[in-house]
Amino acid sequence: MRVQRITALLAALVAAPACTTTPITADRWITIGEQDGVTVTARSDENPSMPVFRGVGEVNATIFEVQAVLSDVSRQSEWMSYCAASRVVMAEDDVRWVYNRISMPDPVSLFVWDRDVVVRVETVMEESGTVIESRFEQARSELVPVPERVVRTPRLRGHYRLTAISGQVTGVEYLVDADPGGDLPDWVKRRAARELPMKTILGLRAQVERTRGNYSVEALRWRTRVAARE
Repeated sequence: MRVQRITALLAALVAAPACTTTPITADRWITIGEQDGVTVTARSDENPSMPVFRGVGEVNATIFEVQAVLSDVSRQSEWMSYCAASRVVMAEDDVRWVYNRISMPDPVSLFVWDRDVVVRVETVMEESGTVIESRFEQARSELVPVPERVVRTPRLRGHYRLTAISGQVTGVEYLVDADPGGDLPDWVKRRAARELPMKTILGLRAQVERTRGNYSVEALRWRTRVAARE
């Protein structure tokens, strides 16, 4: 049984998606993955623990429908890659403090402890309503105690930027600059840099489709804010 488990583990690692061999530099974005209309790029940063990564794709829904799904923090674990738990711990107008726990999938979870973080999320919408950006950054760690066998992420910042391409198509950009803390093998960092933005955008697309019509009130609330400015 032990031999079979080790064999299966090694097979899974060998089968993990390969990453680009092109050096990731600070002066340009390098494409490291493409799938189902989602493109993932990466670039280095000063003294990086892992590269800054960005996923870009499209969702067939209005910008307000996508934002409504994105705003439902309690259900983010249903579609956000690696997200094991997510909840709002404090809120003030359009600013929320959100707790996320990140758990790597098997077999990586056998080697790597979970990470968690409390982020300050601020959502800003352009007056035209054609761009909505949710900016997040690690903050207020004392709001949630660190569980056992979990590493508190020392740095996490980035954004979700939604752009209305047409009435029923929304562009999504997901960018993350993070220091996951602790010691992580380089192959785990490369895998996370590719999979996290890819699977998160694909997951958001699928969640919008699965829940279509369930967020009508929240979508209308965002649409109404645009009308109030006109």
